[in-house]
Amino acid sequence: MADRVQTSCKMDAVQTKDKLVDALIDTLRSRLGSDAFRVVDHWPDDPMAVGFASPQDPGVLAYVSITPGADEPYFVSLELPPEDEWADLPYMPGDERNECALDELVAMIAGHLRKVRPDKSVERARES
Repeated sequence: MADRVQTSCKMDAVQTKDKLVDALIDTLRSRLGSDAFRVVDHWPDDPMAVGFASPQDPGVLAYVSITPGADEPYFVSLELPPEDEWADLPYMPGDERNECALDELVAMIAGHLRKVRPDKSVERARES
């Protein structure tokens, strides 16, 4: 059975997640900064899944699922706020891929979280 840890990680409620998820959160915090993302958990029953949302727009989300021992252990699904033909759905799908290296995963998440629409950016809100 996988080791699990209790982690709040800026989530609304304490969830039980695998220690690999907790380690991923710690890695992202150390490399991107603790204010660069918000940890969200839309998958409370999956100890190997977690989401990272933009603090400026929670609709910009990177979902990560970890499969220990796999050649490419990180599955990443990048989601964007719905618009156009996706407007009636909860999100607009972006890129999906499997990653084998932690450095690639961190870079992919960091790049995705910068895709905040101009009307949602903090700078734009300050100008108003």
